[in-house]
Amino acid sequence: MVLSVLIEACATFLDKKPESSVPSEEAITNLTGARASIIGAYANLASGYSISFTIFPDLLADNLAHNGSITDLDQFKSHNILSNNGYVSSLWQSLYQGINRVNYILEKVPLLSDPAFTDQKRIIAEAKFIRALLYFHLIRYWGDVPLIKAPTKTAENLLVSRTPKEQVYTLVQTDLREATPDLPEAAIGRATQSAAQALSARVALELQDYAAVAALSEAILQRRQFSLVSDYRMLFDTKNTIESIFELQYYPTSANGLAFWFFPTALGGRNEVGPRGAGSTLESAYEPGDRRKIASISPGNLILDGKTIPAGTGIKYSRISSQDDNVQVIRYAEVMLIRAEALAQIGNQTESLELLNQIRQRAGLGALPIRDKKELLMAIEQEKRVELAMEGYRWFDLIRTGRAQDVLKITDSKKLVLPIPQQEILINPNLVQNEGY
Repeated sequence: MVLSVLIEACATFLDKKPESSVPSEEAITNLTGARASIIGAYANLASGYSISFTIFPDLLADNLAHNGSITDLDQFKSHNILSNNGYVSSLWQSLYQGINRVNYILEKVPLLSDPAFTDQKRIIAEAKFIRALLYFHLIRYWGDVPLIKAPTKTAENLLVSRTPKEQVYTLVQTDLREATPDLPEAAIGRATQSAAQALSARVALELQDYAAVAALSEAILQRRQFSLVSDYRMLFDTKNTIESIFELQYYPTSANGLAFWFFPTALGGRNEVGPRGAGSTLESAYEPGDRRKIASISPGNLILDGKTIPAGTGIKYSRISSQDDNVQVIRYAEVMLIRAEALAQIGNQTESLELLNQIRQRAGLGALPIRDKKELLMAIEQEKRVELAMEGYRWFDLIRTGRAQDVLKITDSKKLVLPIPQQEILINPNLVQNEGY
């Protein structure tokens, strides 16, 4: 009885008709519906992205401490996540809801015939970009996951098995390759050719295809469309800077609440997570004189709305009243660093070090000397940690390089992936739990 009720509830959830811009079989029948559907897909992406891909990866790693009272978040910090963890369940559902929405777009939009539909190819390409991004996150959090390429319309469609992650990666790479030429060169808050190439480079790095990373990142550099902003703090005080490649847009009417999780109660937050506390060594990771430290962590003398932000508070997300800090999914500094890593791996230490030192120069640090491959790779890892702190990279980087257990003192290698949500296994008997949960 429980199983049938859960299947029916999940099917009802996935079949829920849109009110406005959410794609569905009924909504995507004309040009207006198609355009609204892709806006809905971006809105869905933004609604589930902010905490799941900024806080969670740094909380699982050594960049954030859990200072609050939410038990489910404490499980992330202790690497003792239960299969009924509410955040894990919400993350899984959000990702597959997003995939279902873009699958509707990819099924319905190609069938529309209207001479005025000049952006048809672009919408299809954007849907593929979003699907690739969502599946990429699924793989990195869970490993093998169900691969669903068509809209989920009935309960029967839900009873799918987990697909080997290698096959899911194939879809991710295919989606990005097909999407790239039909995306615009520039667009605020939406996928572009550079965003697709940068995400492709990130995927290639995950797969240790360093030649592909070098080629994809070179294409972005050659466009000369992006550059490092002169002041690191500008990245967070100003939206959509010259360094932003793909940035999710938030507004007071569609907030993300990131500052709320970091700021103390006296400033309207709940101080649930922060860079200071048990399990975080971020503050000591910065070199003396690194300007990024005081731009990321309050030194104790910052004033907001007439109130002092306590020392040790994470301040990358600071719009506590409006709660509309944007999330930079991809920025130019990341492309430079993953290119540096790929070049170091294939033997081009000179250019690798040049890229690394450009990042350091912006931070007010001196250039590093030429090092051997091992030292250079460790320097890049360190630089990426402090450059992209609290932006959701650290856990995935440590997993990718095989250093997570050593750095984070995780004794059980089975804890390097999340558990499949227990409610999903009850709904779908074809799912198999990750080993160790």
